[in-house]
Amino acid sequence: MKESHRKSDSPVLFKQKLFLSIPPILLLLLNLFIFGTATIYLNNNLDFSSSLIQILLYNLFLILILFAGLQLLALITPARYHKFIVSILFSFGILTWIQGNLIIWNYGAFTGVQIDWSTYPWRGYIDAGLWIVCIASAVIFAAEFIKISSFVSVVLIILQSIPLMFSFLTSPGSWQTASSSSVLSDSITGYSSSFNLIHILMDSFQTDIFEEIVQENKFEDALDGFTLYRENIASFAYTHYSLPALFSADIYPGRGSRPEFIEKSLSKNGFFNILYKNKYKVNFISASPAPSKNITNNYTVPNIYSSDADERRLNDVTFLLDITLFRHLPHYFKKILYNNQSWTIKPAFAKGAKVGYFHYREMFKDYIAKIHIDFNEPAYHYIHLLPPHYPFTCDNNCEYAGGLLSGDRDNFKVECRCNMVQFFNLNV
Repeated sequence: MKESHRKSDSPVLFKQKLFLSIPPILLLLLNLFIFGTATIYLNNNLDFSSSLIQILLYNLFLILILFAGLQLLALITPARYHKFIVSILFSFGILTWIQGNLIIWNYGAFTGVQIDWSTYPWRGYIDAGLWIVCIASAVIFAAEFIKISSFVSVVLIILQSIPLMFSFLTSPGSWQTASSSSVLSDSITGYSSSFNLIHILMDSFQTDIFEEIVQENKFEDALDGFTLYRENIASFAYTHYSLPALFSADIYPGRGSRPEFIEKSLSKNGFFNILYKNKYKVNFISASPAPSKNITNNYTVPNIYSSDADERRLNDVTFLLDITLFRHLPHYFKKILYNNQSWTIKPAFAKGAKVGYFHYREMFKDYIAKIHIDFNEPAYHYIHLLPPHYPFTCDNNCEYAGGLLSGDRDNFKVECRCNMVQFFNLNV
């Protein structure tokens, strides 16, 4: 017994335990906080106001803490159990790699529409079965797993590093530069002293709701001269794909790449091109990428509107962590993380973080306050406000409700009324 105890504490065995556990731990942590994070960011960079480098620096700090904790756990584990710890950590690394790269379930875009989890029960069965079998195998065949854990971990780390290195070398700007400004600039809020054409899109606002609000709140006098066109309908179920019809009467034919069709239609046929060529200033405040040409000033609304750089960065880091874990964990954990799109990590750690689209109201309030006369040329101003689009976040006083509200008609009316109150400067 004494001899065995001395052997377990020997420097040689300590080094073996140390080097056996490093690759599996790195594979698990890099999957979640480097590879997964970078993949999601680079494909959705317009949703973040911080650069990828800034976000990865935060994640690096988190990696160091978790690495130290997991490595300490592996080192203090008695020698006879060490192979089980390493084998299980290796299985977690393999599982997160498989879940994030091979089994990527499509739950739709995070647009505010709730996920109907009852539609996908079989995904839960597949994910749960995979994780249970893999972890059980890691325990039963720990001796075999530990023999290949270092080699396989290093290979998977290298394979995932190559495309990221290529991306950084070929497009360093996408890593180092934030996709959008944090707050509105003077150029985007500048107005003409001669003529201004103001075009505001309130996403998902319905005609019948509008009329009810006007009648119930007696807004008729305040809206004197306002023209309501009752007979209207969108050309597409999603606003983004209706923009070609809005700007040029082009209708998506139902084939080919939608993003390419939208870009081509707006850049070639959008009426603002005529305004731009006739010396108009063209300002876009958009919820989606603006056309690539004939725009004087463009501002894409970030997922948090704040002048505090640290607050914005922490919001981006925690939101991206929520999404990354959502992608790399099994189905039933996704539901917990998603939390009816209130998410779990972001509201717990990001100061002042708000879910939904309430930050559009904050942006528009700031926009109104910053409007100023800046030039003599005529100007066209396009502003896309996602509210009152679901999810709903306004209380009866048009303040942030503290989280997401149910998607019923009453909350929709409150959301729409708050839009009108802000836009027409009415009393709540």
